[in-house]
Amino acid sequence: MALSKREQRLAFVGLTERDAALLRALRPVIEQHREALAEACCRQLETLPETNEILHARAGRERLKGFFGQYLLRITEGNFDDNYFADRQRLGHMHERTGLQPRWYLLGYGELFRHLAPLIRQH
Repeated sequence: MALSKREQRLAFVGLTERDAALLRALRPVIEQHREALAEACCRQLETLPETNEILHARAGRERLKGFFGQYLLRITEGNFDDNYFADRQRLGHMHERTGLQPRWYLLGYGELFRHLAPLIRQH
């Protein structure tokens, strides 16, 4: 039997039910540090002229911080259903509309994980 699109995506990234449970267990840490994590990502993106322009001219810094915070809360729900993937697709389209090249949002996520890793280890 063929895998559904959702199952294919989960298999592609190797996300298991155990991973989802671990993300749910991380939720209190994310709730506590969400604002600081989002702030760190924005600070990093402001250091580069291309993303600084997008932050201040198009997307808005506070709006982006809100997106990062919502992303963190969403993944710690541990519910990777069709709505989750639809949200990810909408975000990808938003990146395209604002002209944000993959290397810049990957930099933001890299910064996020750099700050998140010590919190996970501590938790």
